[in-house]
Amino acid sequence: MAKVSLTINSRSVETESGNTILQAAAQEGIFIPTLCHHPLLKPEEACRICVVQVEGEEKLVASCAVQVKEGMIIQTDSQGVLDARRGILELLLENHYGDCLAPCHLACPAGIDIQGYVAHISRGEFTEALKLIKEKNPLPLCIGRVCPHFCEDACRRNRVDQPIAINPLKRFVADYDRLEGIAYKPEIPADSGHKVAIIGGGPGGLSAAYYLRQRGHQVTIFDAKPQLGGMLRYAIPEYRLPKKILDQEIQGILDLGVAVRPNCVYGQDITLAALREEGYKAIFMALGTWKSSRLGLEGEDLPGIMHALDLLIRTSMGEKLEIGKKVLIIGDGNTGMDAARTCLRMGTEEVTMLYRRSRKEMTAHHEEVDATEAEGVKLELLVSPTRIIAENGRFKAMEFIRNELKEPDAGGRARPVPIPGSEEIYEADLAVISIGQFSDLTFLQNDPDLKELVLSKWGTPDADPQTLQTSIPDLFIGGDLFRGPQTVIQAIADGRTAAGSIHQYLTRGEVKPIKKPFNISKGKKLAQVDEANFEDVPKRPRVHQPHMPLPEREHNFKEVEATIDQTEAMEEAARCLSCGCQDVLDCRLRSYADTYNVDIDKLPVWTKRKYPLPKEHPFIAVDPNKCITCRRCVHGCSEYQVQLAFELQEVQKTPEGGPPVFIPNINERCVSCGFCLANCPTGALTEKTAGLPGPWNLKRTKTTCTYCGVGCQLYLEKVDDRIVRVTGVDNTPPNFSHLCVKGRFGFDFINHADRLKHPLIKEGDHFRQASWDEALDLVAKRFLEIRDQYGPDSLAGLTSARATNEENYLMQKLVRGVFKTNNIDHCARL
Repeated sequence: MAKVSLTINSRSVETESGNTILQAAAQEGIFIPTLCHHPLLKPEEACRICVVQVEGEEKLVASCAVQVKEGMIIQTDSQGVLDARRGILELLLENHYGDCLAPCHLACPAGIDIQGYVAHISRGEFTEALKLIKEKNPLPLCIGRVCPHFCEDACRRNRVDQPIAINPLKRFVADYDRLEGIAYKPEIPADSGHKVAIIGGGPGGLSAAYYLRQRGHQVTIFDAKPQLGGMLRYAIPEYRLPKKILDQEIQGILDLGVAVRPNCVYGQDITLAALREEGYKAIFMALGTWKSSRLGLEGEDLPGIMHALDLLIRTSMGEKLEIGKKVLIIGDGNTGMDAARTCLRMGTEEVTMLYRRSRKEMTAHHEEVDATEAEGVKLELLVSPTRIIAENGRFKAMEFIRNELKEPDAGGRARPVPIPGSEEIYEADLAVISIGQFSDLTFLQNDPDLKELVLSKWGTPDADPQTLQTSIPDLFIGGDLFRGPQTVIQAIADGRTAAGSIHQYLTRGEVKPIKKPFNISKGKKLAQVDEANFEDVPKRPRVHQPHMPLPEREHNFKEVEATIDQTEAMEEAARCLSCGCQDVLDCRLRSYADTYNVDIDKLPVWTKRKYPLPKEHPFIAVDPNKCITCRRCVHGCSEYQVQLAFELQEVQKTPEGGPPVFIPNINERCVSCGFCLANCPTGALTEKTAGLPGPWNLKRTKTTCTYCGVGCQLYLEKVDDRIVRVTGVDNTPPNFSHLCVKGRFGFDFINHADRLKHPLIKEGDHFRQASWDEALDLVAKRFLEIRDQYGPDSLAGLTSARATNEENYLMQKLVRGVFKTNNIDHCARL
């Protein structure tokens, strides 16, 4: 064809005269977004997100439909074009009802793909589940025992019965890996030549080390304690997290090539300058919060008073403490709960925990509070300490005053107000204070190189909250040192973030924050989600995690909680509602919302499910609530497949009386070719799966379909060795991405648990594995024996619908030429 010359974004372009602007831009690698366009179909101009600016045109034009002309001057990324595309996306998203990511995923501080790993567990793919967990959390053995599991609070299954047992499932796959001797380890690339120092061997430091090694960097952990683990080792009691479990998980990280320098105090034994002299190009500080907050009462340092953190540390290091018969715990957090239960195990007769607010406001997780009470700890609520009473230079008792709760304080919790004249005296042998922790910041004065470090308003090191880089470019901080006392999983998340930022710093010389991906939700709060989403969900009880009986816990530190078994894990995982969109990894609507910075919080999105979900189709799940009416499914089916299986069904927008809206409906003419699945840009059409769908990042293997002799080109999309779906190959003959029902959906038999992968020969009552030659020789011998003894018509051949034309041809040759019979047929149905 004739060529024309034009200009796109100030670049001279020569292209064929019949091309559209979209085709000309694609030829030059210039990106223009499209939602309704397909190269095999006539331009529809339904979405108009492909608009561009053409000099001389009053309005923006759809690049998918306008042909190029000689001398055209086109802008694809002017501010007017960008604003128009953002506006179009906002209109589409206002009528798009769904969840990009599952609420459990969003609630996890580490951003673990919970829906994905739960789906793996439901299918018995335990190592794959562990791999997915370890993409964001390198310590699942430990976290499976101590995580506060915010994900379970956000689980939509709460609206049906009880949340999925997410944390017990995580613990199961980690224990399975350990007990089965699998010991999964990630691949470590070649040495990058960069050295990184990590100050602090707690969960944040260990996490950073794990992910830095996966980028090839040399890592050394410097820790003030004799052993790694930080708060996991020294502040969490043995009955919650056995040290042998912690040691095994730490060793798995060290085995990746991580060096350790214990008993090394920052500011005394090492400094920033010394680390730089040793060749460390970046430093990550994760020092933790090892100092305890004080009550501020006279006599707080008397014998008989100690802080919960000190009690736990000394106990974990094997020290035998004299605690007496009666113990008071002042505070409400998980550390206080651990201290109370530890005192019971050390033999005290009575433990009372006193807290200034009500049970509802306690910062400890409700499960920890329940367990503490169940073991015999008494809770005294709405009381505040006012005075310490001493006798003979030692603590004897503490005075408390009663409170009533008033309007919330700045933190959102009800404010305790003392009731005059309500004081009470509580006598005890030991008082344990547990009202907070903070970081020891003396290192800031001990290292002169840190004088230039910008500090927060609290006097702690400050950093970019998204990258964790400080005002000193090669210094990064995270965990409790940066955020104050937080959870272990938050520290792990910071370690991974820091590792990514340090990698950028080492390889690019600058650090840019990773953009948080766009997400739309059916309801940010559990109560906001439309009841219609749960109407057809049957109730199924949550798995019961085994616990050691109460009498067996006395005077010992044996682990209280046990691991669920394999059957329980798979059944529990199957309770998952798979809230996140199955198409989230491929959704172009979501991708473009990210590209054009759509702020979903500013849009009046749907809060109710408007349309029921059709369930009739055997292979395709339809959700009209996600449809953006791009009509690709309709036109692909009518113009390319020529099947006319889609009809546009007219519905009314709400409020009643609004303009009509059309959504696609699949009729009885559908031949299940699946062309519409690959065509849908939003997840309104997705593939039905046997079991939970994931979704997962899939690996592709290109191959040729074996069902017939046409030779259709397709991709087998896999997780490990399991085929999850099959798709056609774009722009490749003979099928140009099109597949028939067999090629698209006829693969499930490959994953069947009973599928033979090796020949088996029966000997007596048992089968033994054999070679192919041995097996085929035996089959040939037996067939000939039957033919010779009973005649040719005693044999017949029947081929499967899964046999190719070539296989059918060979089969009929065998039956007619060797068996000497015409008893041959095949089944053509799937």
